[in-house]
Amino acid sequence: MIERDPKREPYTAVRNRIIYSEGLSLEELGLYTAMLSRPVNWDFSEFVLARDFSVPASRIRSILESLAKKGYTRERKGRYGTVWDLFEQPAQRNVSAEAMDLIAKTAKAASMPKPSAPKQETEPEPPKRTLSDGQMAQAFFDQAEKLRERNEYKKKNGVWPD
Repeated sequence: MIERDPKREPYTAVRNRIIYSEGLSLEELGLYTAMLSRPVNWDFSEFVLARDFSVPASRIRSILESLAKKGYTRERKGRYGTVWDLFEQPAQRNVSAEAMDLIAKTAKAASMPKPSAPKQETEPEPPKRTLSDGQMAQAFFDQAEKLRERNEYKKKNGVWPD
């Protein structure tokens, strides 16, 4: 029996074919799944993965290399050193590193917040009040009185009034 998280967000979906018939070891499958849980534009460094999972970087590198032999990862030169690309399907490995860079840049640009509109030269005028101070105070006290009566009704009858 499987008990699923009722929220199910965020979650990572892995194809059953990969789990059962691709010949991945438990370490490979675990690292693959952990990497797959990251956003599309994530750059994977073996040192960061080693830190995140408290495993020596040499062990992470050997797992990444074995995943590369099976077509799931590829090493490339990144902005700050060596990074790894992850492929959901080994057939995606045929995509060039330049195309992967373009995909990553596009994904990063899409995830960045939109620039805000330029500030106006003059501050807009605050909305004009339609009620005087006395009228506003009376409206406040009327609302407070309604809430108090509603709470008393709830205490007496056990339900909120309609």
